[in-house]
Amino acid sequence: MADKQISFYPVGNGFSALLNLDDDTNILFDINQFEEEEREKNKYWDIHDNLLDDLPITDNRRHLSVLCISHAHNDHCRGVDDVFYLPKQNEDAEELIHIDELWVPADIFTDDVEAEAEMIKKEAQRRLKLADTGEAENKGNRLVVFGRKKDFSDLQKLPREQRPVAGEIFKKICGESRSDFEAFVHCPFAEESDDKNNESIILQVCIKAPKGSWNYFLIGGDARCAIWGKVYDETKKHARLERLNWDIFAVPHHGSYSFFSEKSREDARDNPDERSMKIIERGNDGCELVCSSRPIKEKNYADEDPPHIQAVKHYRETAEDKSGEFICLMEYPDEDKPKPLVFRFTDGGPQKKSIGTIASVAITNKASASTPRYGLLTQ
Repeated sequence: MADKQISFYPVGNGFSALLNLDDDTNILFDINQFEEEEREKNKYWDIHDNLLDDLPITDNRRHLSVLCISHAHNDHCRGVDDVFYLPKQNEDAEELIHIDELWVPADIFTDDVEAEAEMIKKEAQRRLKLADTGEAENKGNRLVVFGRKKDFSDLQKLPREQRPVAGEIFKKICGESRSDFEAFVHCPFAEESDDKNNESIILQVCIKAPKGSWNYFLIGGDARCAIWGKVYDETKKHARLERLNWDIFAVPHHGSYSFFSEKSREDARDNPDERSMKIIERGNDGCELVCSSRPIKEKNYADEDPPHIQAVKHYRETAEDKSGEFICLMEYPDEDKPKPLVFRFTDGGPQKKSIGTIASVAITNKASASTPRYGLLTQ
């Protein structure tokens, strides 16, 4: 069996990471696939090529077990129709990959989604229409919706187990319960936001290594400081702070100040939100902070877009304090030739694979032998 591992792709200010649980079970978190000319110009990775190499073939087609879209912004949905078969939106072709199960936030069904996200919305709508038919369980039609949406009763068509909400543990992939995978759902909350970033799916993903130890991966799209603050408050309130432990942290919003402050880059530097700081402090010794962004500029870029050095400062200090690493994907292993950052999940914790070799170096020895089981948060 192939190693359990996760690959983070260098795609600039966007996000995409592939989790491999076994040869036949793979989850892609977001997609940011640029056209060839743009990839070559900016050294972005060809995610499509990687997937064609890595994914299994069934009935002469590559299949992805799960596509998980964190929120309805282009930099997390870009190129979806160039990579995946979307019935009624593009023609099936040998190079297009079939999506067995689609995970989306409930907010995807709102009217104001960006162009690339509109295709995800249409595909989610197509699958939702099949929810009360015999076709719903077929691979290629399965749908999981995270969170709730007011005034949208159609979501009730989905079985309750396919509508996980904050405070629940989600363990199923394509309808099959797993003993080596679970995700604790932190967000979206029941309250709706006008900011798509704040409707991001936030998960503590737990992966069991061969001898039973758990590795932890914390991911949360582009959610802002106030949302992360509420995540911390609710998790503490219900005595579940271990559900914010992590070995690998996907740095939110491409290294933006907005994880640490709602106000400004300077406020993020000088007065970072205490709850945000406590979240990054929950990293285990030897932890990895992975920033999916353009290269870091020590005095920021002329525009307002991330990464912001005021935020990066806190991540670097956390890495130093915990004998870990902060890695910007467009700088790994160097800016001239960025490549995917790959970690194997082992009983000694995540291990970073060396570039061009099968060698790896352990980064943490604090993976717990078991994960606590918690029920539904009352919200």
